[in-house]
Amino acid sequence: EMLAAHVATKADLTVACNTVPLASASNFGVMSIDDSSRIVSFQEKPDNPQPLAADSANALVSMGIYVFSLEYLADQLQHDAEDVASSHDFGHDIIPRAIEAGDQVQAFSMVASDERNSYWRDVGTIDSYYQANIELTGAEPALDLYDPRWPVWTYQAQLPPARFIGTGAPDAHSVSGSMVSGGCVIDSSQLTRTLLFSNVKVASGCVLTGTLALPNCVIGSDCRLSKVILDNGCEIPAGTVIGEDPDNDALRYYRTSDGIVVANRRMFGQDREYRPAVTMR
Repeated sequence: EMLAAHVATKADLTVACNTVPLASASNFGVMSIDDSSRIVSFQEKPDNPQPLAADSANALVSMGIYVFSLEYLADQLQHDAEDVASSHDFGHDIIPRAIEAGDQVQAFSMVASDERNSYWRDVGTIDSYYQANIELTGAEPALDLYDPRWPVWTYQAQLPPARFIGTGAPDAHSVSGSMVSGGCVIDSSQLTRTLLFSNVKVASGCVLTGTLALPNCVIGSDCRLSKVILDNGCEIPAGTVIGEDPDNDALRYYRTSDGIVVANRRMFGQDREYRPAVTMR
C-alpha cells in the first residue's frame, strides 16, 4: 500500500508515519503535513516536539521507513556525500533538505483502525529495545512469534534444543514467563521474564529476572541479574550481582534512566576480540 501511494502521488520520497504521545515524541523525527499528506516540516528528535493540530496530546512521527524514487535517492546521496557540513543522516539532513527544496515528500500513515491487529515498536533507545524484547515473554504479547499466519523469515543456525540440567538441588529449576533459544544450557537456576538468545550457558544457582542475554553469553554460578542486557559473548564471573544496587551498578556498567543495566565484554575485562561460536557461511 505504501509503494502504491508513493507512485500515485508521484512522490520523490514517502515517509511512513504514526502517532505517539507528545511526551515521547522527542525520540523520533516529528513532522507536520498538509491536507494532501505532503510533509511541510520535519524535525529530527526535537526538544519541544510539535503536537498534532487536532490532538495536542500526540505528535506525528517518522517510523524510519522510507520509499525513494531511485534516481532521486541517488542524487540526494551524492549531494549529501559532498556536503562537508552534513551529518549524513536521513532524519537530520536528507529529509529536511528535501522539504526545504520543495521536493515532493509525502507521509503515509501506518495508523491502524484496529490496534489489536497492528504492531510497531521503535528500538532507537536502550530502554525501548529492552521493553520490545521483554514484552515478548508475556502471555499474550502484541507480537506473537508463534503465530503460523505471520512466520518469521530469517536465518537460524542449526542448534540443538535448549537443555535444562540439574547438577544442583533437584528442585532448583524454575522457569516462568521466559524464552530460551536453541543451544542454551541451564543448570539448576531460576528464570523469570527472561530471554536467552542462542548458545547461552547458565551455571547452577543463578536467579535471572528480566534479563536479556544476547548470543554466546556464559553466566557463572550463583549470579543474580535483574533488568539487565548482556551484550553477546559476555562471560559473567560467578557470584556477580547486577540490578540490585543502582549506585554500584552505575560505577561498573551503563544504567539507563529507566533502570536498565547494560553490560558488555569490556566491562568484565574481556578485551580480546569477540568470535562467535556459530558463524554464518
